[in-house]
Amino acid sequence: MASEITMLDRTSLHLFALAPLLLLACPADEPTPIETASGSSTGDTSNQTLTLSDPSVTVSDTTPDTGTGSSSGSSTAAVDSGSGSSTADDGSDSGSESSGEPPPPMLWERDFGSGVLLDPEDDDYGPGDYVYPMGVDSGSSDLRTFELDYTAVDGMLHFTLGLTTITENTRISMLLLDDDAWANAGSDIVYTVGGTEVRTPNWNDSGVQLILMDPASPLFDFGAINDIDPFSDNPRPDNAIYLREASGAPFLGEDGMPSYSTMNLRRLDVMVDTMADPNTMSFDVDATWLAPYLDTQSTNLYVAVWTYTLIDLPMDQWFQIEFGAVEITEALGGLPVGTMDDWRDCDAYDMMFFDGAFSQESFLDVPAMFMGDPANTVVTFENVDEGVLQVPTGA
Repeated sequence: MASEITMLDRTSLHLFALAPLLLLACPADEPTPIETASGSSTGDTSNQTLTLSDPSVTVSDTTPDTGTGSSSGSSTAAVDSGSGSSTADDGSDSGSESSGEPPPPMLWERDFGSGVLLDPEDDDYGPGDYVYPMGVDSGSSDLRTFELDYTAVDGMLHFTLGLTTITENTRISMLLLDDDAWANAGSDIVYTVGGTEVRTPNWNDSGVQLILMDPASPLFDFGAINDIDPFSDNPRPDNAIYLREASGAPFLGEDGMPSYSTMNLRRLDVMVDTMADPNTMSFDVDATWLAPYLDTQSTNLYVAVWTYTLIDLPMDQWFQIEFGAVEITEALGGLPVGTMDDWRDCDAYDMMFFDGAFSQESFLDVPAMFMGDPANTVVTFENVDEGVLQVPTGA
């Protein structure tokens, strides 16, 4: 062992003596990039910028070419090293590893809005004959105004609804659809949430529905606290965002995922002003909440708004409430008892976005049927300006 140590020591001394000569013969290399969790570091002071487009964004087939150069399923990396630039479009992430956080959703980049739109006063009678249940104030479902403003700086949708009066019985549904959902108009039809017998183009993963109520109402969350849904055990909370009609209509959870539990609910902050004339209900929706369930770069946003009523009933009379809406019976102006599928009449007292009260009456009128397929005569959104507002987004 001693002889091996002596031999090693001698070899080390020889190499140490030759070190200056070896360094002169081998010029220094450029710094080698070191892979890190957030990118690469070269040890130099040059400015490097890495920009990646969101590879998860799906561009609608109906979206026109705006000349921006964006495309579905591709990533673009631009590197500015100070002495020049290079662009790579190969779908890769240039070797950098993800930090584990999902990329931010792609949102509308321009402001847009609807302006203040008016609805006729005193047209809260459905197809013309609806009356309110005893004890419900007249005008509590009478829509008067609508306004939508989107501000790109914070990615917020700002809504303000005006009604003649907002009471504890007032309940409102709002539907938001993108271009992909509206492409289903007239062909692929599903029901909306809320039990008003309104059908719409298939909005599963291409739209959301909001159910709204004054949070000060004693009937707030009546559908979440009481089991009044005859076809589902899922709760129906108010001031919630419903994500799809399929799978039992889950609502948006605080974690951003579909939820069936009110313990995991992203609640809208709804403000009601009963001193204003008309009364107003206002709230904001963060577009990032909607991004997984609605195309937040769609060239158009389609909006529908309708009102209905809810009353407090003892459990043995809950059959008069369907999914949180009072069922319009013959006594309230609906289809005659005994008519084939008399449930088909729409339970909405008022709707926005018609050119006048007469067109609304015609749209909501469901004829009595004694034969045939009743599904063909249920109130259905199929055309813009017949209960549907088309809002260009500038995308």
